[in-house]
Amino acid sequence: MNYNLKIACPLIGLLFVFGTSPAGADALKTATLKLCEKLKHCVAVEFEKTQPLSEEMRTVLNDTMKEACDRIHGDYSIAYQQESLLAPAVACVESMAKLECGDLKGRDKPKTEECIAFESDYNSLN
Repeated sequence: MNYNLKIACPLIGLLFVFGTSPAGADALKTATLKLCEKLKHCVAVEFEKTQPLSEEMRTVLNDTMKEACDRIHGDYSIAYQQESLLAPAVACVESMAKLECGDLKGRDKPKTEECIAFESDYNSLN
Protein backbone atom coordinates (compact mmCIF):
# COMPACT_ATOMS: atom_id res chain seq x y z
CA MET A 1 0.00 0.00 0.00
CA ASN A 2 1.45 3.31 -1.07
CA TYR A 3 -0.39 6.13 0.67
CA ASN A 4 2.18 8.73 -0.25
CA LEU A 5 2.05 10.04 3.30
CA LYS A 6 5.06 12.23 2.57
CA ILE A 7 2.69 14.64 0.83
CA ALA A 8 0.00 14.62 3.50
CA CYS A 9 2.27 14.63 6.55
CA PRO A 10 2.88 18.39 6.54
CA LEU A 11 -0.88 18.99 6.60
CA ILE A 12 -1.52 16.27 9.15
CA GLY A 13 1.44 17.53 11.20
CA LEU A 14 -0.39 20.80 11.67
CA LEU A 15 -3.06 18.92 13.53
CA PHE A 16 -0.69 17.56 16.15
CA VAL A 17 0.92 20.81 17.20
CA PHE A 18 -1.42 22.93 19.96
CA GLY A 19 -19.05 26.79 32.84
CA THR A 20 -19.42 28.21 29.25
CA SER A 21 -22.55 29.36 27.53
CA PRO A 22 -24.17 26.70 25.35
CA ALA A 23 -24.22 29.06 22.35
CA GLY A 24 -20.50 29.76 22.70
CA ALA A 25 -19.70 26.09 23.14
CA ASP A 26 -21.76 25.28 20.05
CA ALA A 27 -19.88 27.97 18.13
CA LEU A 28 -16.54 26.41 19.08
CA LYS A 29 -17.74 22.93 18.15
CA THR A 30 -19.03 24.23 14.82
CA ALA A 31 -15.78 26.08 14.15
CA THR A 32 -13.60 23.05 14.91
CA LEU A 33 -15.80 20.85 12.69
CA LYS A 34 -15.47 23.38 9.87
CA LEU A 35 -11.68 23.47 10.29
CA CYS A 36 -11.56 19.68 10.25
CA GLU A 37 -13.57 19.54 7.05
CA LYS A 38 -11.19 22.06 5.48
CA LEU A 39 -8.17 20.02 6.54
CA LYS A 40 -9.73 16.80 5.23
CA HIS A 41 -10.29 18.53 1.89
CA CYS A 42 -6.71 19.85 1.79
CA VAL A 43 -5.18 16.46 2.58
CA ALA A 44 -7.37 14.71 0.00
CA VAL A 45 -6.38 17.25 -2.66
CA GLU A 46 -2.69 16.71 -1.86
CA PHE A 47 -3.08 12.94 -2.14
CA GLU A 48 -4.97 13.17 -5.42
CA LYS A 49 -2.24 15.30 -7.01
CA THR A 50 -0.12 12.18 -7.34
CA GLN A 51 -2.66 9.37 -7.58
CA PRO A 52 -6.41 8.81 -7.37
CA LEU A 53 -7.66 7.89 -3.91
CA SER A 54 -8.79 4.28 -3.69
CA GLU A 55 -11.48 3.31 -1.20
CA GLU A 56 -8.80 1.75 0.98
CA MET A 57 -6.80 4.98 0.94
CA ARG A 58 -9.92 7.02 1.73
CA THR A 59 -10.61 4.80 4.74
CA VAL A 60 -7.08 5.27 6.08
CA LEU A 61 -7.26 9.00 5.40
CA ASN A 62 -10.65 9.30 7.13
CA ASP A 63 -9.43 7.37 10.18
CA THR A 64 -6.30 9.49 10.42
CA MET A 65 -8.26 12.70 10.02
CA LYS A 66 -10.82 11.63 12.65
CA GLU A 67 -8.00 11.20 15.16
CA ALA A 68 -6.50 14.53 14.12
CA CYS A 69 -9.84 16.30 14.43
CA ASP A 70 -10.35 14.82 17.88
CA ARG A 71 -6.98 16.27 18.80
CA ILE A 72 -7.94 19.72 17.43
CA HIS A 73 -11.10 19.66 19.51
CA GLY A 74 -9.04 18.70 22.55
CA ASP A 75 -6.51 21.45 21.89
CA TYR A 76 -9.24 24.05 22.33
CA SER A 77 -11.15 22.29 25.11
CA ILE A 78 -9.69 24.68 27.70
CA ALA A 79 -12.13 27.24 26.33
CA TYR A 80 -15.01 25.12 27.64
CA GLN A 81 -13.67 25.53 31.17
CA GLN A 82 -12.50 29.15 30.85
CA GLU A 83 -15.34 31.22 29.45
CA SER A 84 -13.01 34.17 28.79
CA LEU A 85 -11.18 31.97 26.26
CA LEU A 86 -14.27 30.86 24.36
CA ALA A 87 -14.65 33.81 21.96
CA PRO A 88 -10.89 34.02 21.23
CA ALA A 89 -10.77 30.25 20.62
CA VAL A 90 -13.69 30.45 18.19
CA ALA A 91 -12.06 33.38 16.39
CA CYS A 92 -8.76 31.50 16.14
CA VAL A 93 -10.29 28.32 14.76
CA GLU A 94 -12.51 30.26 12.34
CA SER A 95 -9.50 32.24 11.09
CA MET A 96 -7.57 29.03 10.41
CA ALA A 97 -10.53 27.54 8.51
CA LYS A 98 -10.43 30.57 6.19
CA LEU A 99 -6.80 29.97 5.22
CA GLU A 100 -5.84 28.42 1.90
CA CYS A 101 -4.65 24.82 1.91
CA GLY A 102 -1.09 25.91 1.17
CA ASP A 103 -1.12 28.11 4.26
CA LEU A 104 -2.10 25.14 6.42
CA LYS A 105 0.94 23.05 5.49
CA GLY A 106 3.70 22.45 7.96
CA ARG A 107 4.11 21.21 11.47
CA ASP A 108 3.43 24.55 13.15
CA LYS A 109 0.02 26.08 13.57
CA PRO A 110 -0.54 29.05 11.33
CA LYS A 111 -0.16 32.25 13.34
CA THR A 112 -3.21 34.27 12.44
CA GLU A 113 -3.85 37.42 14.43
CA GLU A 114 -6.80 35.68 16.08
CA CYS A 115 -4.66 32.71 17.14
CA ILE A 116 -1.97 34.98 18.51
CA ALA A 117 -4.66 36.74 20.57
CA PHE A 118 -6.03 33.39 21.80
CA GLU A 119 -2.56 32.21 22.83
CA SER A 120 -1.93 35.50 24.60
CA ASP A 121 -5.21 35.24 26.49
CA TYR A 122 -4.46 31.63 27.39
CA ASN A 123 -0.95 32.46 28.59
CA SER A 124 -2.23 35.33 30.73
CA LEU A 125 -4.34 32.83 32.71
CA ASN A 126 -1.33 30.70 33.60
